[in-house]
Amino acid sequence: MSVSSNIKRLRLAADMTQEQLAERLGVTRPTVTQWETGWSQPRMGMIERLSEEFRVKASELVDAPLPPGAIVPTPVETVPVPVYGRIAAGEPLEMCELVEEVEAPATKRERHPYAYFLIVSGDSMNNEILDGHLALIDPKAEVRNGDTVAVNVNGYDATLKVWHRTSNSVILSPNSTNPEHRDIVIDETSPDAPNLRVLGKKVWAMYPE
Repeated sequence: MSVSSNIKRLRLAADMTQEQLAERLGVTRPTVTQWETGWSQPRMGMIERLSEEFRVKASELVDAPLPPGAIVPTPVETVPVPVYGRIAAGEPLEMCELVEEVEAPATKRERHPYAYFLIVSGDSMNNEILDGHLALIDPKAEVRNGDTVAVNVNGYDATLKVWHRTSNSVILSPNSTNPEHRDIVIDETSPDAPNLRVLGKKVWAMYPE
């Protein structure tokens, strides 16, 4: 499998540093280094994001060395997707509606026709999405324990967290390198419980151009 050499070749052809690629994908620089050296391999979801970033087919990225003349083939078709507001990856923050659209891969819109973007603020989810990135939220997607969701905590404050439901509570967990972030536990005695509302599941993320 030549995915490690292909990632490095495509990154260099795009005149991009490891730090820049990591930022665009919402991962750490050491993760990119491990991919390029073969110490670890990106999972299929990340293979798809890498193929969209470099505008190659996922099969080409994984299966065979890319010839020098085939670095950037057919551009990925994009469509406008609305950005409705800002969401905290940290303490809950009021969502403010924005009038904006950004271009995203058409395949994402086809899979998630009702999805919209929220701008992420903070570092409580920086193992998977960074401050300033756009989280694609699908309000129709099924939410299961372990999924990352956008949640209204008290009717007007919204946050992005990992969702866990137990028999008598909801736990909203960070996914962060910052140890200061803690779980938010909401049970039937919590004042926020009556207004807890899941806005949707995070299905993708991108760095705004």
